[in-house]
Amino acid sequence: MKMEDMKFRFDLTLKLESEYNVWLEKLGEKNSSETNGMMWWIWLALVIVVFVLVHCCIIQRNRFARHLPTLQPYYPLIGNGHLFMGKSSVQLFDVHIEPFKRFDRWFKIWFGPKLELCTSHPDIMNAVLSHPECLEKPFFYDFVKLEHGIFAGHYHLWKSQRKALNPAFNTRILNSFIPVFAQCSKMMVQNMENTVQDGPKSVSIFPFISKCTLEMVCGTTIGCDIQEIPGKDKLLENVDRCFELVAKRMLNIHHYIELLYRFTKDFMEESELRSSCYSFCESLIAKTKARLQNVHVADGCVDYKRPQIFADQLLSTTHNGNPFSDIEITHNIYSMIAAGNDTTALQVTHTCLFLAMFPDIQERVYREIMEVFPDPVQDIVVEDLKNLIYMERVIKECLRLAPSGPNIARQTMQDVDIADLRIPKDSLIVLSIFAMHRRKDVWGPDAEMFDPDRFLPERSVGRHAHAFIPFSAGSRNCIGGRYAMLSMKVMLSSILRRLRLRSDMKMEDMKFRFDITLKLESHPQCLTCYRFVQNIPRAEPYYPLIGNSLLFMEKSPVKLFENVVQPFTQFDRWFKVWLGPRLMLCTSNPTLAETILCHPKCLEKPFFYSFVQLDHGILTHQRWKRYRKLLRPAFSTSKVNNALPLFINCASILMSKLESIVEPELTISLAPLLSECMLNMIFSTTLGVDEVVRHEVKNILRNLDRRNSLDNATYETNDSPAMLDRLLATTDDAPLTDTEIVHNIYSIVGAGNDTTAHSIGHTCLFLAMHSDVQDKLYREVCDVFCSFDEPVTEERLKRLTFLECVIKESLRLAPPGATVAREAQADLFIDGLYIPRGTTMVVSLFALHRRKDFWGDDADKFEPDRFLPDRSRDRPSCAFMPFNTGSRNCLGSRYAMLSMKVILLAIVRSFVIHTDMTMERMKFKFDIALKQEHGYLVQLERRGGPF
Repeated sequence: MKMEDMKFRFDLTLKLESEYNVWLEKLGEKNSSETNGMMWWIWLALVIVVFVLVHCCIIQRNRFARHLPTLQPYYPLIGNGHLFMGKSSVQLFDVHIEPFKRFDRWFKIWFGPKLELCTSHPDIMNAVLSHPECLEKPFFYDFVKLEHGIFAGHYHLWKSQRKALNPAFNTRILNSFIPVFAQCSKMMVQNMENTVQDGPKSVSIFPFISKCTLEMVCGTTIGCDIQEIPGKDKLLENVDRCFELVAKRMLNIHHYIELLYRFTKDFMEESELRSSCYSFCESLIAKTKARLQNVHVADGCVDYKRPQIFADQLLSTTHNGNPFSDIEITHNIYSMIAAGNDTTALQVTHTCLFLAMFPDIQERVYREIMEVFPDPVQDIVVEDLKNLIYMERVIKECLRLAPSGPNIARQTMQDVDIADLRIPKDSLIVLSIFAMHRRKDVWGPDAEMFDPDRFLPERSVGRHAHAFIPFSAGSRNCIGGRYAMLSMKVMLSSILRRLRLRSDMKMEDMKFRFDITLKLESHPQCLTCYRFVQNIPRAEPYYPLIGNSLLFMEKSPVKLFENVVQPFTQFDRWFKVWLGPRLMLCTSNPTLAETILCHPKCLEKPFFYSFVQLDHGILTHQRWKRYRKLLRPAFSTSKVNNALPLFINCASILMSKLESIVEPELTISLAPLLSECMLNMIFSTTLGVDEVVRHEVKNILRNLDRRNSLDNATYETNDSPAMLDRLLATTDDAPLTDTEIVHNIYSIVGAGNDTTAHSIGHTCLFLAMHSDVQDKLYREVCDVFCSFDEPVTEERLKRLTFLECVIKESLRLAPPGATVAREAQADLFIDGLYIPRGTTMVVSLFALHRRKDFWGDDADKFEPDRFLPDRSRDRPSCAFMPFNTGSRNCLGSRYAMLSMKVILLAIVRSFVIHTDMTMERMKFKFDIALKQEHGYLVQLERRGGPF
């Protein structure tokens, strides 16, 4: 509205004609908006100015390093921090190590506003580590939370503690640790062997080694048996995770500020893990204090100062005139367990991995070990370890390529001049041992290759004196360097003496991850297997993993038997057979066989005997000694002789059945008839069960009810050899369970019947094939028994000497148990061969009985006269063992011989035996007991002779 447009109307008060319509606008809105925009620009300008000023201050403060090359890309304030964000631990390691390889001398890395001077040059690193003003450790060592200990403590604390603790690692004390190293290593190898007892297996070896080094550290430097302390299994896992979290924090600049870090989940996890570790250390400290108290009481009168181990030194000595405080003791014990265990375990693991990748080097180390330690029970002494010269070169090369502490850092305590650089106080210096150990200008173009011979004296001439520092250098080097070398030698010696290592990993496949200590991306897998048989010949054909299994797969029983026996006839002494991954150490040498079967540590039967499913009987049970002691009287000479009438009765029944079926030129199978006869004998003698009820299996169990009535009986007054009564009556230790009784009965019945029946069958077959031998035997029978009605007595049986020769020759050519096996219960030396515990050894009695070097060129022929006294005089007794030998030989051998004599006597007196079989056509089949392919087919002709 304009002034001229205003129209008033008549009224008591003056009013416009129209409404008072105006535009309303908030006072100052436009001006305020413009003002706010202006303020944002001002704040931005201020931030930029502050940013620039701070950056300029940082640059100005670190202008001494402005001429040094910088890791790129670099951005103000955040520096190179972005290079380490969002990366995996393997990527972090690669990113961190790459500039050390690229730059020759000094270069700088910016972690946010923090400048780090870095190098891998030997001259510069030596100058830093040996400089008296470069002994402080930087702020990020505080992240480990061990600032009151020797590992991460600040300079003045470290100096006084190091001086006080150095005596705990003198040569005398270290040498006294060797027995502990050896014992822990032995247990480690046994655990490894338990893992690969079923054959070569790819396993992670780090857990075994880490547990061993923990036991070593606690048993030596702390003086405690860690087996007695709960929580030991979780400790290693907790320490590893703690180190991982600390390493992660070191490369995350936003976690440098303690207040911010406390709000992260990493802090919560780390605190929980650290508390658990401290609790474990406190339990160790408590045990050490108690032990020291006892020692002080016992040694109160000793007037000289003994050298003390690390923990004792902590608890009894002073630094700066004061005793170690509780927190200082805890931090030092934790440092020793964490750093000492982790670094040594990793180093041994890396060494095993390198040896697994280079089998030729591994074998060279093995040969040196066997020269120094030829005896498996030989005590390890420091002088022997000094003779492991090549192993030391191998360890050094492993320490070069994979130093446990890949990076170290120092902080200057004053302005210093190093390598033409003036470095101000409180500057951070980072040194890469990993990169320096792989510098091609120091180690040659093959610096990345594994070559232990580069440490030969002649190849070390001219090499930089400070190019190899696996345990750091200078005054603040590793206090346990010599400890680590000794323990590594003992552990590697123990491992390589017993196991062979293999790995498919290549050098270029090794990926390390960023951590406090040098660790692979994942724990290495090594194929471990027994190595003691490397020089033993092997049955062929052999294939990896399946071994010699193709020889025995899908074969007929006859072919299977031939394939089993063939290598025993091929090799003179030891040879090896692989059933898949399972190793069998085999022989048919009589001397070796006797040594094995008579050895007190070779009485265990291997796993495949359990297939018989008689786990609670004398045949396979671990308590076989108790069963044997219990049953031996039932098979004594007097009791077996007392069973003679029962044998004669059963033989008469057999003769009646043969008489009823014999016809001219009729071929019959003796196997079922002989088996039935032997079953009658066994049931009527060992079990005291007559023939009528012997088929009732439940009768055995029914006899268990007789136990109560026999509790007070004096069994020895009874001349019956019934084994069942003895089983039921025993109360030694505890009564036998029903299962034990049944399994023992089944073992005696099954084994006794099967073996003896087939031995008689083989003897009949041999006599049928050799009519001249049969005639000679018949004449002897006629000489001893003048008439058919003349009774069979013990005295007359002893006069049948040729019959005994016939039986022995039959047992030689066809031993009932053709093959026997044993398992070593401890480490053994047999014939100069070291055989570790758990090894399966197989002896072929069949091949042993046919060896021409013991039995002559006619060893495969049936010749009973070879057992005549004049022909047996020079033959070793071990050449003939039809019933096995040693403490675990056949319990019923006398029983078998007497029963065989009675039955064969009855057959020969009544019949002439004929057969179409020849020695060349005999085909044995593979079975628990030695058997013929087609049984024992003969024709029987009734005798019409003098009887």
